[in-house]
Amino acid sequence: MIFSLRPTLRLSDALRHFFLRFANAFHRWVHPNYAEEQALLKRTIAAAETVARDQRSLVGQVSTLSGQVKNQSNQIRSVETNLRSLGSEIRWFRREIKTHNRLQAQILKGSKLNLEYGLAEARVSRRMTRAMSKTGPIVVGPWTGEVGFELLYWIPFVRWLIEKYRIESNRLIVVSRGGAGSWYGSNFGHHFDILSLLSPEKFASEVSRLPLKQQKVTAFDRHLVKLALRNFGSKQISCLHPTLMYGLFHSYWKRKVTFNRVDAFTSHSIIPEAPKEFVPEGLPEEFIAVRFYFSDCFPDTPSNRTFISEVLGMLARKSFVVLLNTGYRIDDHEDFETARSDNVLTLKGSMPASKNLAVQSAVISRARAFVGTYGGYSYLAPLSGIDALAFYSEKTFFNHHLEYAQRVFGELGTASLIPLDIKKRHLIGLVVGNLMDSSARDLRQTKNEDVRSEQHADPELSR
Repeated sequence: MIFSLRPTLRLSDALRHFFLRFANAFHRWVHPNYAEEQALLKRTIAAAETVARDQRSLVGQVSTLSGQVKNQSNQIRSVETNLRSLGSEIRWFRREIKTHNRLQAQILKGSKLNLEYGLAEARVSRRMTRAMSKTGPIVVGPWTGEVGFELLYWIPFVRWLIEKYRIESNRLIVVSRGGAGSWYGSNFGHHFDILSLLSPEKFASEVSRLPLKQQKVTAFDRHLVKLALRNFGSKQISCLHPTLMYGLFHSYWKRKVTFNRVDAFTSHSIIPEAPKEFVPEGLPEEFIAVRFYFSDCFPDTPSNRTFISEVLGMLARKSFVVLLNTGYRIDDHEDFETARSDNVLTLKGSMPASKNLAVQSAVISRARAFVGTYGGYSYLAPLSGIDALAFYSEKTFFNHHLEYAQRVFGELGTASLIPLDIKKRHLIGLVVGNLMDSSARDLRQTKNEDVRSEQHADPELSR
C-alpha cells in the first residue's frame, strides 16, 4: 500500500501545480490588468513590511525613551528631595537673618536712642552752664502751648532745673499767658503775662499759625521775649525755651521709652494756692466747679450738648455750680454756654484775660469737686488738691499722657482724676448722684464735729 500511495501523491502535486498555472493563465486572459494588480500587491506588501519594520523600530525607540523618562523621573524626584531639603535650609537661614536683623535693629535703635538722649541732655547741660556763667535774667518760656503740657511736663521740668542748678529765684522771668504764672510758685521771681499786652484775639491768631508743640524757637517767641525784657537793662540774658523739654521727652511721647525718662527730669508738686486777690466775690460756701468745652474727644454735637445739660441739672439739684467759662477764646476750644439759674453761677465777664487761669485756679482750689471735659485742663483740679470727674465721647487722646498724669496724682496723694466715657451714661447718674450725696453728708458731719469741738473748747459756746 505504501508503494501504491507515492504515485498518487506525485500525481496530486502535479495536478495542483497544473491547476494553479491554468488558473493564473485563465485569470490573465480574463483580467487584462493582472500584472498591474500583482505589482500593486507586491508594492503594498513591501510597504506593509516597511511599516511593520518602522513600527518595530518605533516600539524599540519608545521602549528606550520610556527607560530614559523613567531615569529622568528618578532624577527629578531626587532633585525634588534635594530642593525640599534646600528649602528647609533656606527657611532656616531666612529666620536666622530676620533674627539677626531684628537684633541689629534693636542695637541700632538703642544706640540711636542713647545718642538722642545724650544730645538732648548735653543741650540742657550746655544751656544751663552758659546761663549759670552769667549774672543776667533767665527767661523761662515763653509758653504759648497747651495747659496740660504746661502743668504736667513744663513746670515740673523747670522746677527740676531750679533744684538741680540752684538757680536764684530773682533771676527768673516766667513768660506765660492768662495768669498761669501763679502755677510756678514762689521760686520764680518775676512773671510776665503775654495777655497783658496782647488781646486774646491777637494771641490766638498768632498761635494758630504756629505748630502746636513748641519744638523750635519762632519769631513770635523772640518777640515775646523782647516784650518781657523791656524793663531789664542787662544784656547777659539767658533763655530756657520749651525746646529743651521737648527734646528730652520726645522719646516718651513716641512710646519708645517708659515714664522713667520723664521722672528723671521733673519735680512734681501741688500747685501753690492762688492769692486771695484772684478769688471772685460772691462765691458760695459750697459749690462744684464746672467747665465743659468742645474738643476732639468731646465734639460739639446735639448728643453731647444734651449730656452737659443733664449733668448740670443733676449737679445743680445737689449743690451750687460755678461755671468757669471765660467768655473769650485763646485756643481752639469753645466753651459750652448755658443760661444762669438759681444754683448755676458763672464767672463769665469777671475774669480779665491776663488773669483768667489764675482766677479759675483760685475757684477750683476752693471747690468741693471739679466736673468737666477731659483734657489737659482737667489736670488742674487734681494738681490743686481737688478731685475731678472728666468726660469724653471720642477716644482720640493718647493714653500715655493720662497714664502719666494718674501716676503723678497717685504719688502726690492729694486728689484723683476719673475720666468717663459718656456712652456709659447709665452709670454716670448713679455715680455722680452718690458722690454728691456722700460729699454733702461728709461735709455736714465735718461741720458738726467742728461745732462740737468749739463748744467743748469754750464752755460759753455750749450754753
